Amino acid sequence: MRGWWSKSAGRLPARRGLVADRRGAAILELSLVLPLLFMLALLATDFGFGLFRGLQVQNAAQSGLRSAVVGGFDAARITAVVQGAAGASGITMASAPRQFCGCPATTGVQEIACSSTCSGGATAGTYATLTLTARYTPWLATPLLPNGLTFTTRPLVRLQ
Repeated sequence: MRGWWSKSAGRLPARRGLVADRRGAAILELSLVLPLLFMLALLATDFGFGLFRGLQVQNAAQSGLRSAVVGGFDAARITAVVQGAAGASGITMASAPRQFCGCPATTGVQEIACSSTCSGGATAGTYATLTLTARYTPWLATPLLPNGLTFTTRPLVRLQ
């Protein structure tokens, strides 16, 4: 006879069957979480490739204009340097390298005739620019980027 003073009075009856069997619970949880982790890893990798594509465009433009600063403006050489820096990555030159005279303004450089003077009496500077574009299509279609991204850069450098 067991009463309230007995050690087994507060115990619940032992569970039996599938409810008590905890084997395989970890693999079940892993099978639910693993696809989500895999998808997050793919999205992060895809995002990284998109950022890399943007950096490729900027680096190719920077290489081309660096050659203009170091060796003087030569459109053919700048184009060759840009194409060499871009490689076979699909970066296209939207506009040919261009040299112009201008004066610094609050919104950028205002293009003027080379014989003109800027406000304040300063002489006009010589600038070079070009425009590069590249398209990136993500691996995974997302609502945020349904058609991909187009990276465009138009750097400007003062030569003199």
